Amino acid sequence: GGWADLRALCLCEAVAMPVPRAHPVRLSNLFDWARGCAVERARGRVLAHEELITRFTHQRERTRRLAAMSQLHERSVMSIVNVGTRLARTVDELEKVSAQNRKDEAAHVRLLNMIKHKHLPDTATIALAFKRLCSEASERESQEIDQSLDEFFRSNIGINTLLDHSLAIHEHPEGGPLCGVVRDDVDVRSLVLDVCELGRELCERNFPHIPDAPDHKIAVHCKRERLEFGADVNVDAVPSPTVVGVPHLIHAAMLEVVKNAMRATAEYAIAHNIEMQPLHVAIAESDEEVCVLFEDRGGGIPRRTAERLLFGYCRSSAEVPHPPELEESGRHASFSGADSPIAGFGVGLPYARAQIQYFGGDLKVLSVPGLGTSACFHLPRDPDQAVEEIPVDPPWRDDLAQGRGR
Repeated sequence: GGWADLRALCLCEAVAMPVPRAHPVRLSNLFDWARGCAVERARGRVLAHEELITRFTHQRERTRRLAAMSQLHERSVMSIVNVGTRLARTVDELEKVSAQNRKDEAAHVRLLNMIKHKHLPDTATIALAFKRLCSEASERESQEIDQSLDEFFRSNIGINTLLDHSLAIHEHPEGGPLCGVVRDDVDVRSLVLDVCELGRELCERNFPHIPDAPDHKIAVHCKRERLEFGADVNVDAVPSPTVVGVPHLIHAAMLEVVKNAMRATAEYAIAHNIEMQPLHVAIAESDEEVCVLFEDRGGGIPRRTAERLLFGYCRSSAEVPHPPELEESGRHASFSGADSPIAGFGVGLPYARAQIQYFGGDLKVLSVPGLGTSACFHLPRDPDQAVEEIPVDPPWRDDLAQGRGR
């Protein structure tokens, strides 16, 4: 029928033309672009424009392959096809801009603003399309789905960073603390404190059955001393390690962990009629990295299901926070900040790990059944060693190599 034909079309339309690999950028490259003179910034805009064409072309192909998965519900196929249509139009819009016009900052900014707004819903749309399928898939099918979704979401993080960096440089040409969207002195303690306070607020706002979310206790292990403080301490007097990075990505990833930890802790305490334990946070530094360890007392997760539940995409057992017809609105597409969904989409934790790994960091999780869960963020300090971790090869490379490309 029609849906079988649509899936077949998604497979047959694989791009056969030569398309270059994506070119991961170093964090130091983003600093150079933001701090450069007018000529260097214009060159950065041209290079970003070319790279965005490549990355959006890769994403367009990924949506075709995602839509062709036979187990998907018909409505999900159409949602993914709509994302692919938007991506195809974006590639056309970018390619139509002449080389000379790519140096025009005002035109460049108008185009990127339009593209950014147009693609805000993409993450939420793809997540909703696969939520039902992921929960019903076998282990082998889940691994294949996870790999495909991980490539799409990681590439999406890279695209959004290039867009945001270009726009931020235009908005703040004089520089300042931020160089585009990156900075070389991210105050880890202040960021963690803000994340904990916002996570507590979100937990109480989204779950009426939780009258009081867990408090937090933070310990900073500096090279020379160890200091502890809670929400009522003057944190300005506490020294804090700093890192280089994209602050909003680090904040978003940590917020996802804190939301999960506070919700689990509160619900575990209510279910077992026990005193609610605070969320313990430790910050430690070395010359190479700063580590942030979050420890909750939310009961933990059985080992046999922990990896799939924690880092498998679309595994959430919670209800989707908004009806599917709102999936195109983009309201919750970023999965970050105060308006992010606290539960329901199922991509939060794996997406958080992708955000941290994007520039060479990592997120490790250990869950102890009957006790709680520990999550450790590893944040690198050297901008020259921090390189984008994104898919670089066109999605159809394997098909062409094996003679299946047209």
